[in-house]
Order: sequence, then structure tokens, then C-alpha cells
Amino acid sequence: MVNKNSKGILEKNDIFHNGSTGVEILDNSDPTLCLNRIHNNSKNGVLIYNDGKGTLEDNKIFENALAGIEIKIRGNPILRRNQICRGMRGGVLIHDQGHGILEENEIFGNALTNVEIADNSDPVLHRNMIHDSKQTGILINKVVCRNFCNLDCPVSHPFNLRP
Repeated sequence: MVNKNSKGILEKNDIFHNGSTGVEILDNSDPTLCLNRIHNNSKNGVLIYNDGKGTLEDNKIFENALAGIEIKIRGNPILRRNQICRGMRGGVLIHDQGHGILEENEIFGNALTNVEIADNSDPVLHRNMIHDSKQTGILINKVVCRNFCNLDCPVSHPFNLRP
């Protein structure tokens, strides 16, 4: 857990089989996570919330029980060049006023939705490869999303827009 305005670098770690989430980032913390393997955790791979930030680059996040990455409650990370795949539920879940920039990630093969954006969230997605979801590539649900025009990524399954 990275909290209370903390920073730091987590690099080349193998984070797995934890009883909850692999990494939690909250309370204005802004760590850098790079070249990690985050997998097989009992909840999310990474959870970013309560104004948490962070830069996640070149990580492999896979086979977690819930979302590979969950962003909520004003979480606002930068996700770049990560591989987020084979989650038991979803790849990236952004909800409850979550934000963030997702660019050049490969998000694929998740059991439900590869990317879900919901509940007044406003992320920017740019140049991601989103493919081979078991259900929906990108689900946009109950969103006030100013940056939808920045969604510049090939998607192998159609969008599912819900009011």
C-alpha cells in the first residue's frame, strides 16, 4: 500500500498471490511502478483511489481475480505500455469519478470487459491495443466523458454504450 502523499519506485518486482490487492495507491501518493509482474491476487492487481496518482509503465498485470487495474474516487494515474490480460473479471475498470491517461497499453483476453468506464469518470485513452475480450472490448456506462474524442485505439469488439 502506498498512501499519505508517498512517492517511491517499485521496479522489477513479482507481486502475486496476495489475500487482497497486489498494489494500492491512495491519498495523493504518486509512485512509479515499472517492469513489475503483478498477478494472481485475490482482488485487483492494482487499485488507485482517493486522489491516488502514479505512473505505471511496462508492467505485466495478469490473472487477477477482479480487475487488473481499478481506478476510482478521483484516482488519476498514467498507464503506459502495460500488458493487462487474462483477468478473471475485467482488464481496466474506471468508475466513481476515476480519471487517468491510458496510452500504448495492450489490454486483452479478460473474462468480462477489457475496459469499463462508468459513473462520471473521465479518462483519456490513446493508442491502446484492446482485443480478444470474452465479452465487450470497451463498455461506457453512465459517463460524463469530455475526452471521448481522445479514444484512439483499435478495438476488436464493438463498443457497448449504455445510458
